Amino acid sequence: MQRFKTLVALLGLTLTASMGTVAQGAVGSIGALLSTGYYINFENSSPIKLAPDAGAADPYHTYTGCMESVVSSNFNARLLVSVRATSLAKGDWEVDLYPFMIPTGQTKVRLCVVGKNVRIENLAAGQNNVKVAEITIEVIAQ
Repeated sequence: MQRFKTLVALLGLTLTASMGTVAQGAVGSIGALLSTGYYINFENSSPIKLAPDAGAADPYHTYTGCMESVVSSNFNARLLVSVRATSLAKGDWEVDLYPFMIPTGQTKVRLCVVGKNVRIENLAAGQNNVKVAEITIEVIAQ
């Protein structure tokens, strides 16, 4: 019984019982508090697989790829995207995200990237999954 009295004292509860009786039922309540802050999550953040763009003016140096994801957020957000080359292949990169305005809840988005003047001949032959660009997503609360 001593351990129970100590726990009750630490929790700040008041328990009144006569000697020789056992208290039954609810003797108090304890709240659970949470600071929510801002939350945003991309369900799919796997790398985008690029392929040659057969319809481009220079299909040997133009690569494109897209991915879809579900964005979950507890606030309205505007997403800004940018892309930069990260390898010896260099290139001129563009990225597009639709939609870029994300309401509270879940939203399906599509992210596409295009690299022009990508010089794969500057990369070692026979490699797989070479990271040639990096996309940055900036979140602005609305």
